[in-house]
Amino acid sequence: MAKKSKLWSYSAGRHGLKVTVCERKAGGILYARCKGPRLENGSHGKTWRSLGHRDKQRAERYAVDQAAKRQNQADEISSGRTPFGHILKLYLRHKTPNKSTTEQRSDRRKAEMWLCLLGPGLDPHRITLRMWESFITARMAGAINARGHAVPEGERKTVGTRVVQADLRWLRYACAWGTEWQENGRYLLTENPVRGFKIPEEKNPKQPIATLERFEALRAVSDDVTMEIRWSGRHEACRSYLSEVLDICNETGRRITAVLSLRRDNVELDRGAYGLIEWPADTDKQGRRSVVPITPTARAAIERRLRERPTIGRAYLFPSPSDPNVPVSLRLALVWLGKAERLAGLEHIPAGGFHMFRRKWATECKGLSAIDAATAGGWTTPATMQRIYQKADQETMLEVVMNRRPLREAR
Repeated sequence: MAKKSKLWSYSAGRHGLKVTVCERKAGGILYARCKGPRLENGSHGKTWRSLGHRDKQRAERYAVDQAAKRQNQADEISSGRTPFGHILKLYLRHKTPNKSTTEQRSDRRKAEMWLCLLGPGLDPHRITLRMWESFITARMAGAINARGHAVPEGERKTVGTRVVQADLRWLRYACAWGTEWQENGRYLLTENPVRGFKIPEEKNPKQPIATLERFEALRAVSDDVTMEIRWSGRHEACRSYLSEVLDICNETGRRITAVLSLRRDNVELDRGAYGLIEWPADTDKQGRRSVVPITPTARAAIERRLRERPTIGRAYLFPSPSDPNVPVSLRLALVWLGKAERLAGLEHIPAGGFHMFRRKWATECKGLSAIDAATAGGWTTPATMQRIYQKADQETMLEVVMNRRPLREAR
């Protein structure tokens, strides 16, 4: 019978406070263990902790460090503390892959920033309100950039409240996830250390909304915005996709990134009154799939794209001019929109972009079924659509003040 290979181990510390690092499987991930609290039968259990790596020299240094800390009951193993860096590492590994590509990039950026600011070895339970408020002040003043690095005073640019909100909410969500995720039979966090900490609110948020007149002015010149196709070594100037993108955004109310990522097999023109679009989960901000009917205008825009470039299967409706295997980028679509604004003689609206048409669509749905409008437009709940996207306008306010119901005494 072949002999089993001996598993590597290393111990540090005096009797009773010893910390051992070892393999549980030859060549596998290393673990640390120490004597746990006394059990009811008088014996001691063992507390285990995954180190998440295979570097034996690094493990030995860890054992020496933790053995020294055990004397003050400050080690990470027996105290149950999970380092901040380990929680974010597990979050990126298990939670982030379920999000859209854009959200995944955002998660990695935010994790890098918080690790830079707080340090990977921090006990998350030691995050204080003072640390939270200091971050808000520094980030809004531009003293900290998006990667968590200090910015020289002469190069600082103030950051909007919504950017800071997103960073703080992400930290809160990551910590909340840590209170639910178990490793080695215990939760990563016993409680959310930032629960209840106040997140700054924008008193006057910039949420511009497009009007029908603005849309029509842009649509009138959109065919004049061109692009250069550079596929397989050929260079060809042609009309951009801006016309079709504007039509679909205006008719569906969907986010621009979801529109640009549409594939041929997401469109079914032979179903429903004018066709259907299956909005896939991987391009939805909330990760939800939905099948929504389209209008004649949206159908005409799709048919125009298919006439110019017949496609089947997983091919993109709006492929990048430089690579047909990826969708056109949001940055390029915004460049096209800016050119159309200049051609139409329209003033550029800060913080506008294509999201203005999403707000326009939501506002035009006032008075219709809220649940159907939210589902068709890709909102998780009607409350989100009504609170953030729908705007008061003169016509509907006039209708309210003219048609209010008199309040009479009960009979």
